[in-house]
Amino acid sequence: MRSIIKNKRGFAPLFIILGIFLALIVIYLLLFLPFPSFTKVRTIINYFMIIILWIIIQAGLLYTYFKLGSFSVQGFNILKGKLVKVSLGLKKFLIIHS
Repeated sequence: MRSIIKNKRGFAPLFIILGIFLALIVIYLLLFLPFPSFTKVRTIINYFMIIILWIIIQAGLLYTYFKLGSFSVQGFNILKGKLVKVSLGLKKFLIIHS
């Protein structure tokens, strides 16, 4: 039985980024303990979490644009094939009935 996922190389960076993001969230939650020295560390973690979220959003937009382009090319090819099939059928009909 073949696997549905063809390319598994993209999982490792995804899990690394997810692990870093989850570690930052855990550290961030621990920093809510009432110590005033944690505010500087909390702002640094905020900075990195915003950068990571921005990179994830940009990668998601690029992936969606790529998928949208590939789906539109597939749809255009299907439409072109159907149009060719209809025009050949019409040509045969005109040749037979002329």
